[in-house]
Order: sequence, then structure tokens, then C-alpha cells
Amino acid sequence: MTAYEIRETELCTGWNTSELAIGESIFQMLREIAAQLAELNERLTRSDAGQAIAEFAVLLPVFVLIGFGIVDIQWMTRDAQAIEYIATESARCEAIKAASCANESQTAEFALQLARNVHLPIIKDQIATPVCNALTCSVIINFPFKPLGVWFPSVTINRTGQAAVQPGG
Repeated sequence: MTAYEIRETELCTGWNTSELAIGESIFQMLREIAAQLAELNERLTRSDAGQAIAEFAVLLPVFVLIGFGIVDIQWMTRDAQAIEYIATESARCEAIKAASCANESQTAEFALQLARNVHLPIIKDQIATPVCNALTCSVIINFPFKPLGVWFPSVTINRTGQAAVQPGG
């Protein structure tokens, strides 16, 4: 810098040469601090893996619970449909007085055989005595459904199967 340029700078900025040197050194320090902050910011933004693991750890139990709930509802629906089938077929067997349903005990045995065929663990105490009147026969089955997860409540599936009695039978 020439003496003329220094004088012009002093006149334009109001600073003398020593003040400019101090200003430049401060400016240089600020540049270094900005560079360090940029580097720190880059390091912090690169480490998103920790955040993803934390989010996964929070959401995993929720998704597992929802998954078990969906599976349990599907199994309960399947069991309810199977119990409905067993109750209806047992009532029909009783109504037509088939050989396999000659009395109430045999009707209960018929229902147990149907339950074994569909892999349902029904016991004889869960099958109510068939009730027949002049028009219909009905069989009631009460099945305690135990869900997969211990945190879900047990549910009793109650189904009544009905069938019309044959005229003259």
C-alpha cells in the first residue's frame, strides 16, 4: 500500500493503519471461529445414525404391539368362525336325529370331533346341553380365547348354533 492509499483509507474509513491491522486480525480471528463452527456443524449433522437408532427404539415396541394385536384378532376371528360352524353342525345333527347324535352325550362327542378336525381345543364342559323344541334345536359353545400376548385380555367366544327340526321327526 502506498502512502497515498493508506491516507485515502484513513480518510474514507476514519481508521489509521494500526487500527486497520487490528481490524484485520479480528476479522481473521472471526474467520477462524466461523470455520471451526462450520466444521462442528458438519460433524454434528453427519451423525444422524444415533437419532435413527433412538427413534427405532421408541417405535419398535409400538409396532410389535400392533403386529401382535392384528395376529390375535385374526386368530380370534378364525376361532369364532370355527366355533360357529361346530355349533351349527351339532345343532343340525341333533335336529335330524342322525345316528351320531342319538342323545345329548353323542351330540357333544360329535361337536368335539368337529373341533378336533379344525384343530380347536374345545373340551366337553364348554359345550352346553343341546336344547330342542318342536321347531328348532340349538347348541351353545362357550370357548375361552387366550390371546398371544399376555398384555391383551382374555375373551370368551359364545356361539349358538340353531337348526330346524325335521317335520314328523
